[in-house]
Amino acid sequence: MNYSVMLITIFALLYVLNVPTTYILSLINHRSSLYTLLSLLLPFVTPLFVFLIGSPRLPDSQEYVPFVDVCWYRMSNKKSPMVITSSVGGSTKVDWPVVIPKMYESLKQHERMTRRVTKSNGYYVFEDCEMDIDYHMNFCDAELSKEEYVKKINELKGLDLDENRPLWKIIIFPNVENSWRMVVKISHCLVDGLTAVRLMQEVAEASNLELNDYNESKYHFLEINKEIAKLAALTLSKQPKGIWTRVKRISLIPIYMLRVFFAKNDTVKCLRKKLSGKQQCFWGKMSSVDSVKEVAKQFGGNLNTLLFSCMADTFSEVVKEKGGDETEVNFYVAANLRMYEPKIQFGNKIGLLLMSLPLDNKNLKTRFETIKGRLETAKNSMEAYVYYVVQSVIGIFPDWIQALGIKIVERKATLNVTTVPGFKEPLNFFGSKVDDVM
Repeated sequence: MNYSVMLITIFALLYVLNVPTTYILSLINHRSSLYTLLSLLLPFVTPLFVFLIGSPRLPDSQEYVPFVDVCWYRMSNKKSPMVITSSVGGSTKVDWPVVIPKMYESLKQHERMTRRVTKSNGYYVFEDCEMDIDYHMNFCDAELSKEEYVKKINELKGLDLDENRPLWKIIIFPNVENSWRMVVKISHCLVDGLTAVRLMQEVAEASNLELNDYNESKYHFLEINKEIAKLAALTLSKQPKGIWTRVKRISLIPIYMLRVFFAKNDTVKCLRKKLSGKQQCFWGKMSSVDSVKEVAKQFGGNLNTLLFSCMADTFSEVVKEKGGDETEVNFYVAANLRMYEPKIQFGNKIGLLLMSLPLDNKNLKTRFETIKGRLETAKNSMEAYVYYVVQSVIGIFPDWIQALGIKIVERKATLNVTTVPGFKEPLNFFGSKVDDVM
């Protein structure tokens, strides 16, 4: 009798688990949610069937948006646009009527840059669409001062990208205090920061070709750059060596997942307010990045640790001015998870590290040591990978679940910080030296 009860109990549990299992498999394989209802009538068989059939085949004009990129796409809204905005500038004259169409054709060599985001059977896909050079490549020949240009960038950062077109745009300003400037806007669902840098570098490398040698029938961007700077190679050295070390670290993922959702909320209310969609950039010149790196080296650390240490002092003053008395503020910092990639890979491969910024320590040296220790501990953990997994999981589920997940995660930190490696060598853009990148 006891065996009968036990068997019935096991069957009942498996039957109940069969339903959410089918639902999750149908989401992963881009299948109809009706399979979930079918699993009530045909338990166990239905989830196995959904698992085996995989995703529906799409026409060549479409591809499914990876779940991580779905997460980034849905995070973007008018109050908080998830758009990477870059400013590139130089002082040498550029022949824009010749350069603009060549840039446009070059970027079109990447399939992802020619597709819009839409839905097919309830799932997000990249889809071929008509493109218009006049939309993607704007030219503003007004004469601007440096201050007017920065104001323009602030306006452009809040400008929506057309959802019916590929989510990128380039605006060229040829007359900014006797120099040219170019603002590049690209949705975070297409690229992360490192890929954006690679794209910019690729354009610069391609521009070193003789313009007269450009042959559209033979030319392909990915074949030009034989010596791409290994911006992402640093990640390779951080990978755990040995199969058992990897298995051990992977087994810790569930523990870190719990920490992500149950970490204490950040309480620095004086730094929080409702988002408006407006963003502000600041443009300042420093003596050189190398001189700042030298200071970090003297302290026994790297550039990021020094920047975060200075940031702590800044926000300490801001909190004090706003009447706060908090001794720490939490911030997320993006962490690169890319290996070296000979060819540009689109999409997002970034995790997050949840860090605490000390506000009560006025000594730069000791503050530097504190932040250095916290960064090293976080980087040697599985935290960044877990946040990457969280992005994937959130991207699998419906919009309302993502909204709930994002709300939980955003309460853990008040600030969000991103640093991206710059270029190893000076850039030459269609005969003009690039003076600055912002």
